[in-house]
Amino acid sequence: MKIKFLSFIIIFSASVYSQEKKKKYDFAFSPELISQKDLFGGANLLIGKVVNEKMIIGMSGVRIGVESNLKNNSDLIIAPKVGFETSGTILIMRFSAVNYFQNTKSEFRLLPEIGLSWGGFVNLTYGYNFRITNKQINDLSGHRFCLSFNLNRKLIKEGLPRMKNKNERTTSVWQDCEF
Repeated sequence: MKIKFLSFIIIFSASVYSQEKKKKYDFAFSPELISQKDLFGGANLLIGKVVNEKMIIGMSGVRIGVESNLKNNSDLIIAPKVGFETSGTILIMRFSAVNYFQNTKSEFRLLPEIGLSWGGFVNLTYGYNFRITNKQINDLSGHRFCLSFNLNRKLIKEGLPRMKNKNERTTSVWQDCEF
């Protein structure tokens, strides 16, 4: 019994600690449109990995970006942010840390989001801003909706055709059924 257990450990550890290919990171430009008491626009850089496997198409990695309500003078709000995103075939989850600035006021918030994704390319999320510092900016709401796009050559070239084929197969299956 000890020899079988020892053999299992050696084989398992050899497969786990074997050398692997050099990891290559993918980049995606991710513009977004945000609604949270006011309309915001954002631009992000997603640094991570494009996943294109049997059942999963999408992208996950670290997001670095900025969002703004694009207003003039004292109404302008600008917010740098950093976070993590994983978007798959139909589901997206994102967690960000955002610091909003308006003139001399500043608010730091944590933002978990969850929503629907179409192959990691088009994402629609709902999130709630948890205020960490005292409320100083009145033009922000806790609730927010975000529509974002992950623009990555590999995701568009390989993933979107697979999503289109999945939709066609599903449609043809339902068309053949008689109710």
